[in-house]
Amino acid sequence: MMSQKNPLEYFRKSSTILELGFEEKSDVPDSVSRYIDKKFKPKDLSTGEEESYAAMTKRESKILETKNKAEADAKQKAEEVVKKKEETEKEDAERRKQLLLEEQALVENYSMPLRKYLMKNVVPPITKGLLQVCKVQPEDPVDFLAEYLFKYASANKKSTADNVESEKKNDDESEKKVEEEVKEEGKTTS
Repeated sequence: MMSQKNPLEYFRKSSTILELGFEEKSDVPDSVSRYIDKKFKPKDLSTGEEESYAAMTKRESKILETKNKAEADAKQKAEEVVKKKEETEKEDAERRKQLLLEEQALVENYSMPLRKYLMKNVVPPITKGLLQVCKVQPEDPVDFLAEYLFKYASANKKSTADNVESEKKNDDESEKKVEEEVKEEGKTTS
């Protein structure tokens, strides 16, 4: 298929081959330099290497710069996220505190009627009963207090609530009766 028998024949046909006759080693540089001057100018490969090194250094510095910028941006974003989170938590704490104050005010407002009722109807007999427990010092103070409250309640049921003054008088009278009965029972149980 191929008409050429060796590679040299191929190159002879496709390009010009300059045959240099070197007989001494000293003629080689002169002959080569004359050939080079005639045909083409030589390329300085060292400047290309320096340029590529400079380009490589520049590229690496750009990469390092973009990497540092990306890290700084990521750090800044992380700081912003932490700051927003802290602000949100602070706002939530303030809201919770405000809600707690509002709820506390509501509870106090709703508990005022109950508190008044307890202060008027429950606390005085319990206080008086506890004072009687302290005076008499029975063996079973809980049972004694229960009996006292039972007698106090039955004495108050008998009194009518027509007039506030009469009610106070009845309360005082019923308290005296209960105290006397409790004293008598305390003496008998001791």
